[in-house]
Amino acid sequence: MVTANRQFGDFNVGAYVGAETFDEKHSFHYSQTTNGLRLPGIYELSNSVNPATTDAMAKNNTKRINTVFGAIQADWKGQVFMEVTGRNDWSSTLRYSDGSGNVSYFYPSVNASWILTETLRHKLPSAISFFKIRASYAIVGKDSDPYFINDPGTYLY
Repeated sequence: MVTANRQFGDFNVGAYVGAETFDEKHSFHYSQTTNGLRLPGIYELSNSVNPATTDAMAKNNTKRINTVFGAIQADWKGQVFMEVTGRNDWSSTLRYSDGSGNVSYFYPSVNASWILTETLRHKLPSAISFFKIRASYAIVGKDSDPYFINDPGTYLY
């Protein structure tokens, strides 16, 4: 991630940009006693009446998300603030088994606020110690579990 800050008179401006890669892999391991325990209250596989059963496999449930993100923030005299952000993800789970599919999704946000008690310090009644107006708008995005968008016969549980 790279960040930068700069002051221009009464304005402070900051920005950052970054990137990330997320990898996720799953495996499965299940063991149980067979026909109960030889000695009650000792919960160990070696205490199974008959040989314990085990089921394990390394599934092909892998997922990778590559991301770039960034934001620009600005404020005027520490009273009026604005921030614009953006993030784009590319997810391996959004590709169909035939190789098609839109693997990219973008989600932005914008927010602004104004601390009126700073701007109108001597014009507001003394009963108002803090007064702020804030507005935000955002779009969110998310991918799916591995193989979820493909034919159920190709989905591994």
